[in-house]
Amino acid sequence: MDHGNDFLRLYEEILLLALHDEKGTVHFGALFDQAAGGAILAELLLLGKLGVTGEKGKARVVVRDPAPCGDPLLDECLDRVAGDTKARKPVEWVQKFTGVKRLKHRTARRLVTRGVLKEGRGRIFLLFNRTLYPEADSGPERELKRRIKRAVVGSTTEIDPRTVLLIALAKHTDLLKHAVDKRVLKDHEGRVKKLVAGEVAGEATREAMEALRAAIMVAVFVPVITSTAT
Repeated sequence: MDHGNDFLRLYEEILLLALHDEKGTVHFGALFDQAAGGAILAELLLLGKLGVTGEKGKARVVVRDPAPCGDPLLDECLDRVAGDTKARKPVEWVQKFTGVKRLKHRTARRLVTRGVLKEGRGRIFLLFNRTLYPEADSGPERELKRRIKRAVVGSTTEIDPRTVLLIALAKHTDLLKHAVDKRVLKDHEGRVKKLVAGEVAGEATREAMEALRAAIMVAVFVPVITSTAT
């Protein structure tokens, strides 16, 4: 499916929110990998490539259409689901997608080739080299933030499914504050809660929201709890 050069996948939009525009590093405290893992699952659900059977604790991810969608990262993740002999919970796939090798760099380089980001080099404590991805074209992120803000401050229930899912992902992974001013978020706290809870979602969004809501919470908090305990 060709959406044109300006189309961004959910996991690419997540990276734009996670990156500091000038420094090209992920904002402190931003849980990019977890958000991107959720975004990949959400994208495959929205595309009709994957589906969910069962309810709540018994929900399992199933393949509905194994044909490639033309996105290398999504196709790799779809193949992993299709090739698995076990029916897994949404949270398991979020965690597996979170662990995709070089997830941030693969996502960033897609945006570099399209002129949205540029690639640079930096050092950590003057010892270790690292790759940086500062913004090259502010247009896509500016439009992304405008879209999110419209959904947050508005009252309509006719919101693009991707935007609803993006807000839910960003909220649970400490990224929403990088899209909308904190004061605006506070003033519209009730609206944000409704968006995140899936109360402002059409039929096209509902399955993905149900699959992701618990999955993202577990994928975000279990690693934190584990690392704290150890």
